[in-house]
Amino acid sequence: MKIKKRLTTIVSVILSVSILASLPVVFASAEEPNAGFMVAADIHADGGVADISNSKRVDDELYFHTTIQGQMDAESIAIIKAMLKSFEESDKDILLIAGDLTDGKRWSHDIVAGLFAQTERNTGKRIFVIDGNHDIAAESSDSRIDYREFRSIYNDFGYSEALNRDENSCSYTAELEGDYRLMAIDSDIYGKDEGRIYAERYAWITEQIAAAKRDGKHLVAMMHHSLLPHFTVQAPMITVDGGDYMSFASYLADEGVKYVFTGHIHANDITSATSKAGNTVYDVQTGSLITSPNAYREVELDTDGVKISTKYVTQIDINDLPSGYNQAQLDLISTDFPTYSRNFFELGMKLWLRRFIGSAHKVSRLFKFEEGTPEYKALDSVMSVLGDALELPLYEKDAQPGKLNSIEEIAAKAGYTLPESDYKYAYQLVAAIMGGFFRGDETITTDDV
Repeated sequence: MKIKKRLTTIVSVILSVSILASLPVVFASAEEPNAGFMVAADIHADGGVADISNSKRVDDELYFHTTIQGQMDAESIAIIKAMLKSFEESDKDILLIAGDLTDGKRWSHDIVAGLFAQTERNTGKRIFVIDGNHDIAAESSDSRIDYREFRSIYNDFGYSEALNRDENSCSYTAELEGDYRLMAIDSDIYGKDEGRIYAERYAWITEQIAAAKRDGKHLVAMMHHSLLPHFTVQAPMITVDGGDYMSFASYLADEGVKYVFTGHIHANDITSATSKAGNTVYDVQTGSLITSPNAYREVELDTDGVKISTKYVTQIDINDLPSGYNQAQLDLISTDFPTYSRNFFELGMKLWLRRFIGSAHKVSRLFKFEEGTPEYKALDSVMSVLGDALELPLYEKDAQPGKLNSIEEIAAKAGYTLPESDYKYAYQLVAAIMGGFFRGDETITTDDV
């Protein structure tokens, strides 16, 4: 399809993504002991969905409850259970979860911690977690938890067997397999989306690196926010007290921390940075488990290097779903969950376009326009027109005179010929590009950004 190739650059600027796919990924390394584990991220357990019948957001029999990011909130518990079943049946004895365990609600934490506990009881395997920006509030409330409660709720999933715990955050270290040690780093600013390595956490990290060297251990790091940018125009996901992300990455590389497992961006991607001394650290980012293509990782460390494979949840148990699904939905979920998930995501992109390109909600933050001001209202008017245009068909064969009928016609008025394709609407093209980014692994370094 010619249009996808020619329009990718344009849409990538809007979406801040660029795509390259390659799986599995193998990096050479010096001889090291064997270790293996699974990695999941952004599982966003939503324990508050009891019935989906009153969640109509789009006019569609199958996907009326789709969300603005294509995130499968109602199906989240069923998807998490399916991933945990795969973990139970795998040859891996360790599962790492790189933050955003829940939608943020207190009861969702209780539910997902219960699922983890059941898995550990059934198998004797171990689960290690770290917090994400959705998990912890600045202060505890009836519906939200603080960082102390997070450590208590997830005590059995890293904290009870921690070698060292940072008392001022959710960071800890724990033994993995062989001579490998996990360093789980709390990268959150509690109550905010952004990430930060505070000076106190940096000092704790320095102490753990020194301890690992004394003990002859190889550190594997995990944190929620990206260590490095993962696409060309991405802003850094973390700030670092007394430096920047590159100085922090170089420090980790020079101290022998080769692999940092992250989440947050909801995409499968691997990028790297090499320090001035020639040492490399890899940021292995895992996509959201509850967003198409519902991915998780399998990691093997051995004397030949590291092998990272991406796996997918391809089947869920409809008995684990909330009520309100019609028979057509249940049939498709049962017979072809990947198609159901992919189409759910596609319509989610339609809502995303309307929310972030069809209104001033997101763009106004860039200009610091307050809602209700004349500036905000003017911007909202412009963005609304753009949103309406993006909901037009890409092509219109039977155009009505005196009316804009398609994006093809708008492009023609600007002197541009829209390439042919099989896409019918702009949101389908956006979903194809975003879906490729979420599914694949880019191979970029800091020289590319």
